[in-house]
This record gives sequence, structure tokens and C-alpha cells, in this order.
Amino acid sequence: MTTRRALLAGLLLLPIPARAQGAWPERPIRLIVPFPPGGLTDVLGRFVADVVGRGLPQPVVVENRPGGGTLVGAQAAARAAPDGHTLLIATSTTLGIGPAMRIAPPVTFRDFAPIAMLGTVTFYLVVRPDFPAQDVRGFVAAIRARPGGYSYASPGIGTAHHLLMEMLKQREGLDIPHVPYQGSTQAVTDMIGGRMDAMWLDAAVALPQLQAGRLRALAVSGPERHEPSPGVPTLSETYEGLALQAWQTVVAPAGTPQAVIRRLNAAVNAALNDAEMAGRLRQVGVTPMPMTPEALAALIESDAERWAALVRAAGIPPQ
Repeated sequence: MTTRRALLAGLLLLPIPARAQGAWPERPIRLIVPFPPGGLTDVLGRFVADVVGRGLPQPVVVENRPGGGTLVGAQAAARAAPDGHTLLIATSTTLGIGPAMRIAPPVTFRDFAPIAMLGTVTFYLVVRPDFPAQDVRGFVAAIRARPGGYSYASPGIGTAHHLLMEMLKQREGLDIPHVPYQGSTQAVTDMIGGRMDAMWLDAAVALPQLQAGRLRALAVSGPERHEPSPGVPTLSETYEGLALQAWQTVVAPAGTPQAVIRRLNAAVNAALNDAEMAGRLRQVGVTPMPMTPEALAALIESDAERWAALVRAAGIPPQ
């Protein structure tokens, strides 16, 4: 069983209370995941599809639409009819970083109706096993010793993974070219094969590779060390104040009926409030954060400006 399937199976074993059925939905619900299969966002999308679909007379079908730093899938969702039959797993990249990196963004957070927060995400700075560094300071020193001699991967331009490395590059004046992928799966394959040197990777994808010795971790992005790998320091232990956690949410096209939003919010929050479910999510680097649609809307709006400021501080020119 693959890591993604094993994680998904574990998440879905827990019981979720059934909810009363109404006139909606009239047909299958499309849940757009703006990444290819295999990564954390895809796992969370399938978790949401199962949680929501258990109480509905129609299935929730996951549709992977990668590309454009998640904005390809986001644009497809924003253009859909606001009738509750199209949902989107929207990351902080989708609603914050991506639009800040575009002169004329195809979508912004105002194009969506917030439904539910899933949680914040911890990232690992990983390198290939033979990379000549044992910590972040050694990583910086190795890159300085060979300007342009190493490359780093990311799941796409405008992802939090990309921004984290660009922030470190800007802070230390590093010359390490960026190679964007459409998702983490192929990037990890190329890392293991020695074709890439480093990347920031979400914990759900990083941990199996670290445990198998196929990659090595130098730091985690959050404000605290990650429980499954207590020996890996936080980035802020080396660079005070340099901590970053992305988030994952469920949204719908703006104008989606409030009755639908409330029903979906209740379904997702019921799962996130389950103690065993929350524990399993934390093990893969997701800190569950159930909240109301109104609270989520406020968080997204405030974070959109915070991410835009980080993009500017990292010196990433708008495209």
C-alpha cells in the first residue's frame, strides 16, 4: 500500500455522524484539488470527499487540476456555478501567495466563499542523503561555496515551499536555481535519484522518505519542533523569527448558498473535532483548526496581505 493510500485509509477508518439529507445536491459534487495525486493536499481532498459524501445522496468526486501554482484548479472552481456542486481545496498558496505573485491574478480570495479550515501544515527542509551539510548553516555554507552549483525543487511556482526557500535565499544572498514541478511526487523521485539537491516538503510526504533514509532533514518550518522528528530543529532556531506554516481550506465559488456552506462546515468540523482523527493529522504535520466560515473568511483576508508582504520581502517579482 502506498504512503498516500495508507494515510488516507487511516483517516477514513473513523466514524463520522450521518447528516440529514435535503434537496441539495442534485448531482455528483466536484471537489477540485489543485495538485496531482500523491501529496498532502490530495490526501486531504480525498478525506474531505469521504467525510462530506457519507451524509449525502450524491458522491463527491475528486478532480486533480494541477498547474500554475494551484491557480489553474482555482480558476476552474471560481468559474463554476455557485450552486454547491463545485468545491475546492484552497491552500495559502491559492488564496495568498499565488495572487500576490501575479500582476493580474486570475483569482483572489474574494472569488470564493470560505467553508472550512482543515489545518496548518508543517514543512521539512530536506536534502539528498549525500548533500554536504548536516544543518541549515552548513546548507547555506555549501551553496555559497558553489554558487549556482546546486538546484532546489518545489511543487510549483507560488507554493509555500517555493516561498520558504526564496526567503532563505534572499536573507542569505544565495545562488541556488529553482526547478518547479507540478506537485511533490516527481520532485521527490528526482531528489532520491540525485537530480535535485534540496526542497521544502510537507511532513506527510517527507516523513516516509526520512524514515527510509532516502532523504535527510535539516529543519522544520513551524514555530516548534515536529513531534515525529524531535531531533530536527526549527528554522527559527537558526534564524530568529523565520517561521512559516501554510494552511489548507475548503472553499466554494462566491455566491454559494449559505445553507450548503453551513452543512459542509458542520461535516468537516465534526471530523476535525474527533480526538483520534486530530491525532493522526498531527502525526503527518497537519494541526487541525476547526472554525466557522466567518472566522475562516477573516483569517484568509488578513493572511492574504501577510503572504503578499512575504512575497515582496523575498524579492519575488510579480509575473
